[in-house]
Formats: sequence, C-alpha cells, structure tokens
Amino acid sequence: MVTKHSKRIWPVNNPCMIVYRDILTGALSFRPYVDLSKKNSIWGIAMDGIFFKKTHDLDDCWTRAILKGDARSNSKMPTTTELDVAFYHKKAFSETVELLKSLKIPAEDWRGGWYWSSEDDGDKAVVINMADGKPSLANKDMPNGYLRLVGHKIKKNDFVNLHYPLVYIVDGELEPTLGFYPERRDTLWGIQVNKYFMRLTNEAKQLTWYEADSIAMASCTKKIKVKLPPCAFFEFIKKEADDINDTLAILGAYGIETDFVDPVFNCTTYLTSNELRRDCFETPDHYAAKKNFAYWCRFIAEKA
Repeated sequence: MVTKHSKRIWPVNNPCMIVYRDILTGALSFRPYVDLSKKNSIWGIAMDGIFFKKTHDLDDCWTRAILKGDARSNSKMPTTTELDVAFYHKKAFSETVELLKSLKIPAEDWRGGWYWSSEDDGDKAVVINMADGKPSLANKDMPNGYLRLVGHKIKKNDFVNLHYPLVYIVDGELEPTLGFYPERRDTLWGIQVNKYFMRLTNEAKQLTWYEADSIAMASCTKKIKVKLPPCAFFEFIKKEADDINDTLAILGAYGIETDFVDPVFNCTTYLTSNELRRDCFETPDHYAAKKNFAYWCRFIAEKA
C-alpha cells in the first residue's frame, strides 16, 4: 500500500509509531507519523505500546548499564518481554528506522547480537540475542553488552492538535472542533479552511457541473447546505496548500480517507459555483469551461 505524505508529515506503517519527547516535561507521546516540524523531539519508535529509543546507548557492563536512563521519561533497561516484542516486530522496526534515516533523523537498527535485559540471576543477567530472539545468561561484568532504553512515562494521546479546525456532523449539524479525537472519526466530515467547510475527499469520479449540482442539492438537509465552492475558495487553497495537506496527511495516518489539495490548478480543473453563462462556469484559474464536460469536484458545506 502506498502511504501518502505531505512535505512535513510522513505516515509510518503499523504496528510502529513515532515517539515524541516533551522538551519541558520529558513525557513521551506517540503518533502514527513523522512530523518534520518536530524532528528534534523525536525520541524513539513504539511497537505494541512499548517505547524503544531510536538509538543505542553506549555498550557497557550490566552493573553500569542498569543505572542508565532518564527519570523524566522513566526510560530504563528493557525487560525480556519487551525485547521479545522488539524481536517479533524487528522487520517493521527496521523499515521505520530507514524512513527516519531517509529524512535525516538519527536512528539505528537492531544489531545482530545480544542485548542486556533488566532481569538477572546472581552474577549473571538475562540477555536476548536479536539475531535469533533466544535468551541466555551472560556475566554482568561483560563490557560489551548492547543497550537500547525503553521509555515508560507516557502522555495521554486522546487529542491531536491540528493547524485547522475539523468539522464533524453531530445530531445532523456541522460542528467545527479544534483538533482531532480519534474516537470521533466516524462523524468526521471535513476541515475548516478560512470560512469554508471543505470535505476531506474529492468525489470519486469526474462530474459535469449539472451532475455535481444535483448531488449537492440531494445532500442538503434542514441544517446543512452542501454546494460547489466559489473561485475564492481555491485562492485560499493555493495559499495554504502545504498546511492543508499536512492536516490531511495526519488524518490519513489514522486510516481516514483523504485527498490532498492541489496548490496549482492549471493541470487539473475543478468545478466551481461561479457561473459565467447558462452553459459555462469559471474555473479556479479563471477560464471559461463548459458545464456539460466532466471535471473534478470537491464539495464544501455551510450551516443552513
């Protein structure tokens, strides 16, 4: 499956997520995408709710390695169970590391050797070999054990802050809301761009002006008016396309169907509500186009 990305937002494939560290509190949060505007806050990669640091700490003996970590993010040496999860998802982890590296973000793949765990037995510690996933015992004074920390101080991730308000349909009415609540995804209709409520997707196929007008009329309710956008709407799109597409890419990373907006319209023509004559409308780039030809369509809505 091809994953859509914008200039700043790069979705990652399940089961991995990107872990961000709050600069002030040290708490960790996770998102299903890389946000390049926050690249300096990227701390690690999450799998099955376990937050692994994206780079190794210095190789050391167990007695010194067990003391390493960060109290603010509560990061510490992993358990054998956590390392087992890492081995199970090793391929997905590697793919995410490669994505981060391609975006100039430091990240390291698992090495083909054994890693310290926090579990021990006397003067020996339990280690997991990332080449085959098998556990064994190693002397704690061995100086060359690999160490990758696991973070445990996690911020609640219910709310996703976005550049534009989203528009939900609640009790048959349009409800603009700041940010995204994943549990409300089934009622999400669009995003608010300036004064316009824009649908998340284009129509599935090109339509004539008459077909689109008929669909818009049929989609209206007592409280919602669906219509074709005016040319002025596309002027905002041209100016704000990068930010709009970032928002759409974030929603797409959560599995929501979206279509990016086109910052230029000289290659692709969209229907508008601006009528020039009975048989013509004005295109976003201000040309006359026949209403009985098929074009792309992106509906907007307003409160009736």
